[in-house]
Amino acid sequence: MASDLTSFKLGSAGPPVGTATQDRRAAVAGTVGATPKLMPMSMTVADGQRVRHVFHFESIEDRSLAPQLLSLAAVNGLLESGGSTPAQTLRWTMSLHRHGAPPLTLSDVVVSDNPVSDLQTAIATPLRFLYNNPYQRLALDSVRVRVETAGERNTWSLRAAQLLEPSVRPGGDVRVRCDLERWRGGHESATFTLHVPEEAPAGRYVVWVGGGPELSRREATRLPGRYRPSSLDEAWTRLGETRPSDHLHAALIARAPEVTRSGRDYPELPTSALALLASGQEAEDATRRGSQAYLDRVDRRFDGQVRGELQLEVDVDPAAP
Repeated sequence: MASDLTSFKLGSAGPPVGTATQDRRAAVAGTVGATPKLMPMSMTVADGQRVRHVFHFESIEDRSLAPQLLSLAAVNGLLESGGSTPAQTLRWTMSLHRHGAPPLTLSDVVVSDNPVSDLQTAIATPLRFLYNNPYQRLALDSVRVRVETAGERNTWSLRAAQLLEPSVRPGGDVRVRCDLERWRGGHESATFTLHVPEEAPAGRYVVWVGGGPELSRREATRLPGRYRPSSLDEAWTRLGETRPSDHLHAALIARAPEVTRSGRDYPELPTSALALLASGQEAEDATRRGSQAYLDRVDRRFDGQVRGELQLEVDVDPAAP
């Protein structure tokens, strides 16, 4: 529509008659006939385990638009089912299906003052990462999203942690008690037991407790190779190992070298293997070194987000009582 002030385009929705190939300032161009292939998406909104609504969408697979369109579709499905308030907890699961690869399932919990916006970001972020990967074009067969709503804000904060045994023998167990505070009232304690390997040498070891995102951030600085994939298949697998934020983790950690090479992790390497896999005379992006090893890890799931992290030290001593 021509206008001396601002020209604009005017259209109306109708049945598909072809494919738009260009969208420029002067006009939209395309070909009449075959329509583009669209990727199916299903969106389920549930109140706990009771399904309220199921929506079906289709989206183009443009690397810039697809993450935005899919996340907006999920949010619109939630809003159409009754919306969301800051006093709610949203538990979401997204399953991505790709030819020649196992399904990738991601899940987490959203609790915030603006859960709808945070849900959109949570869904769009992994999609944007995969669609913009530098290795090969992503082609999905389908996407499934499920959102479960709870009528209260479930958030837990880690307030304190205490070692029940300040020293332990090799082959023994370390117990750590964690105190958590619920948002607007309520306290709970959780006790974890971590096993010290028989072959662990005497010395001081780190006992770390905290939420899943906090553990991932710590890991990213000390085991960087696990967070820099070298192929689409590796990125697909690594994303499936993302820790949700509704678990409290406890880990017994030692300082030890690790090498990640071509998507495979080699923890607790002996000196001879370390020299072979991470030679100082070779610089390769597919080979990256880490500086810690997990001797034991345990976790416990809560009904909402767990936030916070604390670090303690325990003595491993053959003469411990």
